[in-house]
Amino acid sequence: DTLTWDNSCVEPDSDDADTIDNCGTCDDIDWNDCDTAVISLHDNANLSSFYTLPEDSSVENIFSPVLSNILAVATGTSAALYDEGSWSGTLTDLDQTSGYWVVMSGDDELSVLGTPIDPETSYSLSEGTNLIGYPLNVNTEVLAGLGSQADAGNIYAIFGEGISAYNYGGLWIGSLQYFTPNSGYWFLTNNDTEFVYQTGGELARTANDYVEVPKTPDNFDYNQSKKQSFYYIENIEDIQYNDWILAYNNGVLVGARKYNGTIIDVPVMGDDNSTFTAGYCESGDIPEFKLYRASTGMLNDLSGDISSWASNSIDIVDNLYSTNIPTEISLNPAYPNPFNPSTNLSYNVPNDSHITLSVYDINGRMVENLVDSYQESGSYNTVWNASNVSSGVYFVRLSTSSEMLTQKIMLIK
Repeated sequence: DTLTWDNSCVEPDSDDADTIDNCGTCDDIDWNDCDTAVISLHDNANLSSFYTLPEDSSVENIFSPVLSNILAVATGTSAALYDEGSWSGTLTDLDQTSGYWVVMSGDDELSVLGTPIDPETSYSLSEGTNLIGYPLNVNTEVLAGLGSQADAGNIYAIFGEGISAYNYGGLWIGSLQYFTPNSGYWFLTNNDTEFVYQTGGELARTANDYVEVPKTPDNFDYNQSKKQSFYYIENIEDIQYNDWILAYNNGVLVGARKYNGTIIDVPVMGDDNSTFTAGYCESGDIPEFKLYRASTGMLNDLSGDISSWASNSIDIVDNLYSTNIPTEISLNPAYPNPFNPSTNLSYNVPNDSHITLSVYDINGRMVENLVDSYQESGSYNTVWNASNVSSGVYFVRLSTSSEMLTQKIMLIK
């Protein structure tokens, strides 16, 4: 196996060593015992690191088990591309101190057997952005992991994959709660500084013992990009606990975050020149935000003083307030259409009224009644999941006591 060493060592009963493993380490040091890292990779961009690596740390060797799905591996300054059975680019070997964007075409699992990195490794951080790895095989709460650097003022923000932490006037806030094994992190610093992850003592946890970022509502999924920024929003007019803030760029969903009653960090993804992120933000774009009530499907535009987008940046938004009060009833184009198996159906209600939203087949028979309730004026979104019906043409009908609107949609399985 290219990821193992010869099992040659001193005799197990010898006084020369207490620790003997199949990577050939023969000493009393616990952290360098051979270990296996199992990394779950999803499609598109994964922000990863490798606390354990074998002697052969080439990209060809490390990623050989996932060649059917691997597309590229990149640091902040170099990359390796895999295409038609061969690798190209300036990145040739992996380093345990670095973080990496691992770009996949599909879900896969990567197992790496090797010698771990010294958990007390010092990272030299330059002023600006630094993509580094995480050296521990346990979760560590962010403040505990930062140690004295949490208050030193040198590190002001940390980005994970779609999550962040920010030093907001001396208080660390955001969705990034734990440093986790096999993850990479962008450290944003005001000055050059040396950094060592602290073990966290009692705050170190097993891999499953941390709060996960909530999954986005149905049909509001977006792709993780290698380029991301975070908008911290202080106040949102009329928002309620468990509502969602959605971020768009010219009608394309580029981020989402669930409201938890505090200042929230909404991730906003950028175009990283992959097919996964077409239409995402580019430098200078100003994202649009919407308030989504999962309980009712209401979807309202939000306005405020919003800064233009830039990759690896933090923006503070003081206030967002609702601006769209519909003047007439309307049924917006379904998205996507054609679709499989679900599509978003959005509509506008100018006055409080009883609303029905139903789907009919080509013979005029009702297939499903999606909405049948009294609703306040506003914009709404609902999802039709057509997993249990056959391919074909269907009609969406929006009705009030005085008006009826119809739209044709197509299900292709």
